[in-house]
Amino acid sequence: MRSLKFLPLMCAMMLVASFKLFADALVDDCEGTNQDKFGYYWYFYDDNKDAAGAGSSTITGVTKDATGNYVVAPTANAGHTGGGIVLPYSLGPTKVPCGAGCGFNYVGAGAMLCATGSTIDLTGATSITFWLKTSAAVQVDFMVNTKEVETAGDFGYFHALVPPVPVANTWTQVTVSLVAGIGGVTRPAWAEQKNPGIAFNIKSIEKLQWQMHSDQVLTTGPGQITLDDIWIKGTYVFVPPDLCSACAGAPNSPSSPSALLSNFDKTPLNIPSKSNARGFYWFCYNDGAGRTPPVSAPSEFSAITGGVDPTADPLLPPMLIIGANGYNATNGADIKFTLGPAYKKNSTDAATIQPFVGLGTNLWDDKTSSENYNASADGATGVYFDYMLSSSDITASTVLRCEMYANLLAVDGSVHYIDLPATGAGVWKGASIPFDTLVQPAWGTVTPVTFDPTIMKKIQWAVQSKPGTTGELAIDNVYMIGATKITPAGSAIKYQFNQSKSFDGFKPSIFNNTLKVTFTKGMSNATITLVNTKGAIVARNFSANNLTAQVDVAGLAKGVYMLVVKANAKAGIEFNRTVPVTVY
Repeated sequence: MRSLKFLPLMCAMMLVASFKLFADALVDDCEGTNQDKFGYYWYFYDDNKDAAGAGSSTITGVTKDATGNYVVAPTANAGHTGGGIVLPYSLGPTKVPCGAGCGFNYVGAGAMLCATGSTIDLTGATSITFWLKTSAAVQVDFMVNTKEVETAGDFGYFHALVPPVPVANTWTQVTVSLVAGIGGVTRPAWAEQKNPGIAFNIKSIEKLQWQMHSDQVLTTGPGQITLDDIWIKGTYVFVPPDLCSACAGAPNSPSSPSALLSNFDKTPLNIPSKSNARGFYWFCYNDGAGRTPPVSAPSEFSAITGGVDPTADPLLPPMLIIGANGYNATNGADIKFTLGPAYKKNSTDAATIQPFVGLGTNLWDDKTSSENYNASADGATGVYFDYMLSSSDITASTVLRCEMYANLLAVDGSVHYIDLPATGAGVWKGASIPFDTLVQPAWGTVTPVTFDPTIMKKIQWAVQSKPGTTGELAIDNVYMIGATKITPAGSAIKYQFNQSKSFDGFKPSIFNNTLKVTFTKGMSNATITLVNTKGAIVARNFSANNLTAQVDVAGLAKGVYMLVVKANAKAGIEFNRTVPVTVY
């Protein structure tokens, strides 16, 4: 059987040094969204799609997206406790012609533990447990997919037939041993005949599946299975995708040199948040504004219950700096929260979104969309901060997501980020986040882009978890690692080119301490040079790009300069222009 395809992201990429150990790992409690606790997704499948239309089974009452995949979401109050994954089906009368040893109609549900094409090592896991309810006394085929079977291409997943539930529509907890062989998981006989010798490999697991097929159900027609509370038992340690526990340790001073962005110690208390070293403000946010239809009551979105002005609009709460809420009882940015229900941005969206709250600080002027922060010009190579995150969700799935906005991709809305482990109530950690450790989401629509610290816009710290989660988030002592200073806003170079139009084939500009030449005609092999009144070259750069060329002019002294632009025109003619520029 095939499943939904996702953008490959190696599960082994997590940087692990230390992490809170959990005796058992929750795959999903089926509350809120179609994303499981491993960070990947639930899916449904049937023989109609997988056998190129040869089958006639369907999953009833579940819509499909534009690509023909079923849209899966937990059903509230349908599980053993809270929500559950409900699979309503109808097994068709036509057998699927898939070769000797098979040919039964089927439908199924699955949970990805890693992106398609990758694997995850479950060493230490001894069994899988889950709660199951069926509409009739039928057997469910539980499957564990490994990379070796996927490579063989016969879909003969290691499996275990679950004994029929004694009473229809009654919950039963099932335990499946992950030991290969009798009493555990085995390959189907027909698959072993086709590709003999494939051993069960606990180090290369891809996904879990629950399948109904006609030789087990014995009768075709409608039925329903419901799943809830899937756990991996044993000593396996779950590390959430993209979690960098090596980035977090005991609070300490950042490496030298580092420049202070915010520590709140000089901020007056109990007033709306004041500015950072760039001169811009701190803020807190929640998911209220992004919901469709618009929210009308506090119970419909995630509430920030502490650290904000309680008399203000709860959808846009101004943050207050309250004394002794930072590291070592100093001032700090601190909020308390209760996460609301899961939601969709639009009613037609396939995926649901987990609720969230967060803190952030601007590095640019978001009102005029100007004054990007060139962190590289100040020498910054990353960000350090102290943080505390407590959560009522005792699993490892609640993390602190540190997001850094630079390349804002209008098409997919993705940002660069890294995840950090929760600390527990009153426990502080220090985190060092080099820019080159930041990643992008594993959405299929994301355009890979390298993080650009020369155009930073803001830093945010987000908490996203299951509905109803309560907790507290605090941030303090934010530094730009490697920076010798933080250039305040308003100190950008002011300039005037001594002409007022495009200069016969090119147009110069200076923004964010970068002098940029944009060619209005096709050029190649451009060199731009800035010369002072003494004839000394103060900046020079070469670009083979036929559209633009640029040079860093940070720290340029006031005065008059000559901008010399040389390039090759398409006709093979040398392009040579000199333009005066005044910096003031």
